[in-house]
Amino acid sequence: MLVVVVCAIAQLPPSNDVAWQLSIGRRLAGGSELYRDIIEVNPPLWFWVAVPIVHGASLLGISGTAALVGFLGVSAAVSIALVQRLYANLWVALGLVLVFFAIGISATGQREQFTLIASTPYVFLAAARADRKAVPVWLAAFIGIWAVPGIALKHYFLLVPLALELWHMFQKRWSIRPEFVVLLFGGAAYLAAIAGFTPEYLCSMVPLIREAYGLYDRPLPVVLRSEVVIIAVAAFAGFTLLRSRSATVQALAVAGLAFTVAFVLQHKGWRYHGLPAIGMFSIMAIVALTEQTWSDLRSKAAAVVLGAVPLLALATTFNHLSKPDHRAVALFCALPRGSSVIVLSPYASVAWPAVERCGVGWASRYMFLWMLPKVDERPHLHAALARSVRSAIAEDIALHNPDLILVEQHAFDFVMSDPAVRSKLASYDRSSTDQLTIFRRRMPVRKASLRAD
Repeated sequence: MLVVVVCAIAQLPPSNDVAWQLSIGRRLAGGSELYRDIIEVNPPLWFWVAVPIVHGASLLGISGTAALVGFLGVSAAVSIALVQRLYANLWVALGLVLVFFAIGISATGQREQFTLIASTPYVFLAAARADRKAVPVWLAAFIGIWAVPGIALKHYFLLVPLALELWHMFQKRWSIRPEFVVLLFGGAAYLAAIAGFTPEYLCSMVPLIREAYGLYDRPLPVVLRSEVVIIAVAAFAGFTLLRSRSATVQALAVAGLAFTVAFVLQHKGWRYHGLPAIGMFSIMAIVALTEQTWSDLRSKAAAVVLGAVPLLALATTFNHLSKPDHRAVALFCALPRGSSVIVLSPYASVAWPAVERCGVGWASRYMFLWMLPKVDERPHLHAALARSVRSAIAEDIALHNPDLILVEQHAFDFVMSDPAVRSKLASYDRSSTDQLTIFRRRMPVRKASLRAD
């Protein structure tokens, strides 16, 4: 079943962020430096992961998207096998396939999907510890190692193992365990790797994020009305209706709650940020439905509410499926093989995932001009940032000499106000379509050779 699901999902177009991740992986493999040649707001781990994925795609002759989905499929197989060692239940195993891929189909390839996959065995191990089950040291250590990259992808996710530790303390079953020790050492090693290999992230990117990325934050009431929180509330309603709650159900509820808090703390309200929370609550519902006997009215009510959790999670994902911009696809896919492009826009969806779909090269250090709304909001306060971005645009055009440059209308005045950028665009033919200004690199005129008769 897992193979069929993975093969089907690999045919879907990647999301904006996934296409950008794969593009970064190729550029890193080609010698580019993250946070110098590529400006990215997220820490480096997921982009380091992309490097072997794009290498594998090249060796196998498949698309980067297919290779990434294949990587997630193998990861899911590992996690399901680990869970089965701790909680042998065929229905739960089948449910994990559904949770890992179906309820987050719109977020396939996002970091949060891998976090959900990699952290699930750790939660089941916490439940096994609460039940005082004997777990081999090597298995516990491996599960801890396996959880490290999933938890390390975002510092917010550290709330999950900490919440599970507090749960163990509350039950007076806390002890020093190899999986938690390994997790802590793995996180420390990752921080050391950031400081050693990409210190620019801490020195340059973190201050830039604080200055300009906060505009994407949403008010707390908006975040609390999101699909993620609604699903969490439904899951806890079903949880409270249960007459008995196994350690496994409790551990999954604790992890789901911690992931929900992490979702709220990020202030964005984007559904994929809450995918681990949705996933944990869906797994909790599946486990509870397989464990309970539904004899009285309260139990039946719990079954109805819990059964609605994965169904609601599945229903809400389809509203977020990626849709490539048809204008960019038409322009990019018409270019000769090996062409390069730049799209200057405050919206990622103008260029992505069309760049990946059409196989053109990306000639900018930015995924999109995410800092532009902040600059427009307070131009005098962010004048230095504006000059830096315009200078980078001019440098990228001069360095890469892209075949096609698209300027979206909301970025046009910002881009064209810089003399250096206008000078670089002087060698391009200009045309316009709806909301886009198109610059095509002017090809040099070849002189006819003279031949003596």
